[in-house]
Amino acid sequence: MQKLIKWLHFILVILTLIAFLSPLIPPSRIWEFVFLAHLFPIFLLFNLFFGMYWVYKKNWFVVLSLFTFLVCFTGIKKVFGFSFSSKDTGKQFTCSSYNLGGLQWLDFADEKDNRELKRFLNRLDNSDILFVQEVNKRALKALKSSTNYPYFHKHRALNTAIFSRYSIVDQGSIEFEKSFNSGVWADIKIEGKIIRCFSIHLESNRVSQMTEKSLTTEAVGKKNTYQRVLKILARVKKATIQRSAQSKQVKELIRKSPYPVLIGGDFNDTPMSYVYQTLSTGMKDSFTENYFGFGATYNGKIPLLRIDYILASTVLNLSNHQVEKVPYSDHNPITTNFSFEKN
Repeated sequence: MQKLIKWLHFILVILTLIAFLSPLIPPSRIWEFVFLAHLFPIFLLFNLFFGMYWVYKKNWFVVLSLFTFLVCFTGIKKVFGFSFSSKDTGKQFTCSSYNLGGLQWLDFADEKDNRELKRFLNRLDNSDILFVQEVNKRALKALKSSTNYPYFHKHRALNTAIFSRYSIVDQGSIEFEKSFNSGVWADIKIEGKIIRCFSIHLESNRVSQMTEKSLTTEAVGKKNTYQRVLKILARVKKATIQRSAQSKQVKELIRKSPYPVLIGGDFNDTPMSYVYQTLSTGMKDSFTENYFGFGATYNGKIPLLRIDYILASTVLNLSNHQVEKVPYSDHNPITTNFSFEKN
């Protein structure tokens, strides 16, 4: 029996290491690694259980767990925050990012829902910069009626936008090839300094409803379930490859920016992804800088999923990362403070 357990642990370690290395491999070469990347936190938990088991058995195989955690430590910090407190970095400003999902979980005809939404949007109004994605007409109307941002820039045709308490001196839209997802950028002047801000929404898998239907007890065993699963895999493959190309496009815009950069957005990918690796390289992540815990931002049925981010150039300081769980969208809004480095 113990021999079997050792083999299972060994296989788990191999899968964990592949998931850890998967962000370095372009999805255009091996897109299937996206599934292992999603399972990385689960792999870590099982490695922990195995390690505890070997300690209890006083078996040297515990070294395998220690080796895995040591090798994968940088990956662990991406999925689980270890920061407890914020440093005083001088005068700070606040930014938030929120995929509104068109506020599809809200009944606009219900007075109670509307009152609660307005109270929540009033809290968002405390942010100096607000990045939003999937902001359709009714979501935009709700934002404008409940917040007081003097400056605003929305994509000329699609559903990404930036609200600002500070003046926007230049702006533009980002088009992704063969996609309804998009991005916008705006140069925002804050006390004499300019930051180029991006609100981005990378390619969606568009499989949430299909996946939930396939996982129901009634669906299992039905003839069309297999076809539905194949369709889900095809969509995931297409979206994964598209996101990798979109992340490179955004990264090139970041490189060309003459100003420090602040990014808020829904990447539709985990921290153990090629997309995150591309966009976060050379940047600070508000989560890894200042959060303790998993910090999941997806408000659906998949647990521990962090797919919304705020990133910043290294010349900006980030602190006090927060995730607020609210029932208006399939995403949770995130908020952080930023400041300029002291001269």
